[in-house]
Amino acid sequence: MDIWKFQRLILQRLVIWVSISIALGLAFLLFRDEYWNGMAIQFIAWAVVNLAIAFFGKRSLERRYASLSKAERQAQAETERAKLVRTLWINTILDAFYIIGGRLAMIFLGRDSLLWQGMGLGIILQGSFLFFFDLIHARLASNIAVK
Repeated sequence: MDIWKFQRLILQRLVIWVSISIALGLAFLLFRDEYWNGMAIQFIAWAVVNLAIAFFGKRSLERRYASLSKAERQAQAETERAKLVRTLWINTILDAFYIIGGRLAMIFLGRDSLLWQGMGLGIILQGSFLFFFDLIHARLASNIAVK
């Protein structure tokens, strides 16, 4: 698979996660409980952010792709791969901080608030998924042979 197709695949997978997050967030609202409302807020909020990332990422990718000839795309492939790998590793590190932040929210803000306990767990779950999502894709992108 070439790097251009791989980037599209990552964005498609992110949109699938957005769909799952929205569905779960809406389902959590059905419980009508502060804890579950906190989870719902986080799942829906992260879905909105990830949808924006996927939308603008795809738009940027398609613009770059369309602006290059086939020969230029091949010449740019290594640069694209390196940029993607760097971005995914940075995101993986940020995801770890989100997980820590979620835990701290549960400990300090959730001490007397079920809403914040749910929001903290929502952050942990979203951050954990994205940690593994970014980690796996960073490793896969690192192994893509550029021709």
